[in-house]
Amino acid sequence: DDDCDGAFDEDAVDSITWYADTDHDGYGDAGSSMDSCNEPTNHVTDDTDCDDSDPGVNPGATELCNDVDDDCDGSIDEDAAGAVDWHPDGDGDGFGDSDVTETACDAPDGYIRDSADCDDGDSSIHPGALEYCNDVDDDCDGSIDEDPVDGDTWYADDDGDGLGDESSTTKACDLPSGYTDNTYDCDDSDATEPVVVNASTGSASGAGTLSSPLNTVQAGVDMASECVIVYSGTYSEQVDISGRSIDLWGVDGAESTTIDAGLSTCGTSNPSSCAPTLTIAGGAGASPSVHGFTITGGTGYTTSASATQPCADSSASHSGENTCTVTTYEYCGGGIYVDGDDASFYDLIVSDNFLPEFQQVAIGDFTQYWFYSYGGGICVIDANVSLEDVWVVDNFADQGGGIYGAEGSIFDVLHTYASQNEAVDGAGINLDASTMTATNTILSCNAADTDGGGLFLQSSGAVAEFTNTVLFQDSSASGATHGAAVFGGSDTDLTIINSILYTAITAYVVNGAGDGDISYSDLYNSSAGPYTFGGTYSAGPGILASDPLFVDAGCDGNAFNDDFSLSDSSPAIDAGSSAAFYYDFDGTQNDMGAYGGPQGNW
Repeated sequence: DDDCDGAFDEDAVDSITWYADTDHDGYGDAGSSMDSCNEPTNHVTDDTDCDDSDPGVNPGATELCNDVDDDCDGSIDEDAAGAVDWHPDGDGDGFGDSDVTETACDAPDGYIRDSADCDDGDSSIHPGALEYCNDVDDDCDGSIDEDPVDGDTWYADDDGDGLGDESSTTKACDLPSGYTDNTYDCDDSDATEPVVVNASTGSASGAGTLSSPLNTVQAGVDMASECVIVYSGTYSEQVDISGRSIDLWGVDGAESTTIDAGLSTCGTSNPSSCAPTLTIAGGAGASPSVHGFTITGGTGYTTSASATQPCADSSASHSGENTCTVTTYEYCGGGIYVDGDDASFYDLIVSDNFLPEFQQVAIGDFTQYWFYSYGGGICVIDANVSLEDVWVVDNFADQGGGIYGAEGSIFDVLHTYASQNEAVDGAGINLDASTMTATNTILSCNAADTDGGGLFLQSSGAVAEFTNTVLFQDSSASGATHGAAVFGGSDTDLTIINSILYTAITAYVVNGAGDGDISYSDLYNSSAGPYTFGGTYSAGPGILASDPLFVDAGCDGNAFNDDFSLSDSSPAIDAGSSAAFYYDFDGTQNDMGAYGGPQGNW
């Protein structure tokens, strides 16, 4: 009690100022203090706490992203432990510039978290952008112009023959190494296949390669094991691929690549000089494919036989002598002749192939030549063939001006035309003991002298199943019994469904003596009169007899300018079978005609 006032150490000159530490964080509140020689309870000598009610707030605390001055330095959330990097998005494409960074708890104005933009001045450049051929890394992946949307498709050329594999592709702005611009290689592991033929640049001594092509199709066929590619031009030759399971391809398409046999129709002066333009007659079950050609100028595969038999006439010179030496000539397949080998044909035009007319010609008193012909465009004997996107146009034979099949042949026909062909019977198609399944196919403007303008089914088990087909203004002999569109002989079977048969002459649309199932089809004869069904044929369910209202169809001599689509008001729309199996490709009920059904979008 230095001042003898009865109290010890009160207001001592050497006392210490103490500050309240209510939150016990070791830091005192400058606004709450007391002087004392000894430490009061819950007081410290420090006076730097800016919030003595929160032990997490003091000069030694870690700054957090919480809108609080955690470390009592007068700033809020600066250099906070939870702060993140932000990057400017100057072009507004949602991707930030990695070259500029600001760390903060919240996004500064114009900043985003992403830092993947490689050009923040162009909103079309950012990760995920479409790559274009522009010498710019549009998608910011470190590569320029890779897989560009406006690039060309290139095809692998692993064997280095300059011909590409359609199944192995890449997209690039310029030709990459090991690739080429075509899809012509059938075996990209063998530089000798395909064999190349080019009428313009090839030669007879060519190696059959892209740089040294051959100049005839036959030379290419003879050299090939797998396939032959033929560039555009006219090849004046006959081609025989009998017994060869190869692919023969006119790569520039049928309108640009022609095989023209250039033959004259045979007669008594040259009975043995006819030949097909294309022969496939190995008889050993080979399976070649041919596509991309116009095939023309053929006059038929020729066979002949001589025998002594009754003369074909009753000339007075034969009095007491009724036998002649008869040489019978048969001609089959002016454009294409198939015998025993199965074949596939697509993207072909088979046109202007003319076989001899039927005739029996006397040469002197007791010598006669008899001429028969079959299949002006295509003749198939004892074989299975498929036709797709094939035009058989302007051909002639006595039987089957367009197509003829015999001896158990089987045809699978899709998206095919037979038009403007002429014959005595079956101007469009003639089937003898053969079967044809035809879908989305058109027979138009074919003219038969006698029976079956469009389709003729001879006896001996001919079968035709036509679905979504059109037979338009095919004609037969005048007189109701001849079958302008179809004539079927006895022991034949005809099925027609969802089809349109349109005729304009005084003849039955269909007539004959075979079995028939004709349903959900429009049989219209614009000549009027009762000329719809004749013979054993009769109407099944769903038959119409109304003008189908084609968009633009006629027999004007040009088979390639017709449009057999249905106009909007056609009664044949949605008039085919309601069975789901026959629905149009857009899922609606079947439209009758060649553009209805599941494969009608051709």
